[in-house]
Amino acid sequence: MGSAADVRVICRRSDIPPKKRRATQEALRLLYYQNVKKREGDKKRTRSTCLAEFAQSLKESLDSSFGFHWHVIVGNQVGFACKKRDKTMGMWNVEDSLTVVVWQSPGIEVLESPHSSEATADPSTPDADSGSVRESDGEGNKATVQGPCADANKEQSKSSSTKFRILQPSTIEDGSTVDQTIAVLKEELLKSPLEDDVQILAQTLRTALTAKMGPIWHVIVGEDFVVEAASNRRSFVLVAMGKMRVVCFQHEQKTGGSTVDWDRVFRSLPYLALALFCAAYMALQYLCGDSTPPTGAWLAW
Repeated sequence: MGSAADVRVICRRSDIPPKKRRATQEALRLLYYQNVKKREGDKKRTRSTCLAEFAQSLKESLDSSFGFHWHVIVGNQVGFACKKRDKTMGMWNVEDSLTVVVWQSPGIEVLESPHSSEATADPSTPDADSGSVRESDGEGNKATVQGPCADANKEQSKSSSTKFRILQPSTIEDGSTVDQTIAVLKEELLKSPLEDDVQILAQTLRTALTAKMGPIWHVIVGEDFVVEAASNRRSFVLVAMGKMRVVCFQHEQKTGGSTVDWDRVFRSLPYLALALFCAAYMALQYLCGDSTPPTGAWLAW
């Protein structure tokens, strides 16, 4: 079974500062070993369950170490189109086949023009959102490409197997933001060929959501992945079409996500109260001393 040091982890892309990146990579390595590698022989836990626990534990580690509201993707052959805050994005390959992506949201997304969200899905076209966390190189983000079916029976089988399904949320209010989000996803998925690169599909969906509902959207597409998004996300939706699953949500972060150690604050309250009492006592002594008239002042008056 080995140890955490035996887990192969390669950083594919990151703008996280070196010191923080090394700490993140070591946490990733250790948590993968504890939640996945170490439990490979455990028949009571499926690999999907282990990966979900790994993603959750990694997000909790990032939140506690570097501030709240991190997002984590763990999966195979996953495409994603997400807006990221500078110096918070990292992508790693674990044990060759598994992709792990972490990032924080920015505070705003500036659209260059009213039509800047209507970007083509052609990968050769520059993306109007240059800060998006996107990867199209390497097989890790590629879906299997299949040619068009000429056979009518295959077409009928395909249409029956690509039924649009809503997996989350379980209840939807008519006319709500979630309802509108699902309508946009359904429209785009029904007209987009599912055999295309999952990365192109993710970008296409994000472009449509941004154009019709405004920023900031994060979209993940694939057949086998786990997403741990920030707890204060909005409009979270999980849909499926055939084997393809799509997760999207809105999230922006006005600050860097710094945390407050309330335990330390409460422990320091007695010392703070003592300091305030001493300051008040000294001020009172100073004021009372100034108001005392000198000896013989009344007689001279």
